[in-house]
Amino acid sequence: MDVSQRNGHPCQNDLGYCYNGKCPTLTKQCVDFNGPDTRVAPDYCFDNNLLWNFFAYCKYENGVNVACDPQDVKCGMLYCKA
Repeated sequence: MDVSQRNGHPCQNDLGYCYNGKCPTLTKQCVDFNGPDTRVAPDYCFDNNLLWNFFAYCKYENGVNVACDPQDVKCGMLYCKA
């Protein structure tokens, strides 16, 4: 049975969140972008998304980069390591 969940619903044992019918995980995104030997960077790297600078932010709104809220820190820039 094919069941679709709303965007933002946890999936894959809480490793990802539904988005437009898919379940992207940080690990899969790192591997897709950088190759099979890539892993998700340590949690402290994602703290950059709290800063609202040119590269690290959660959304772009009215011409301005908007920092992530602490609970959404992994929704901004993706940090991976080789």
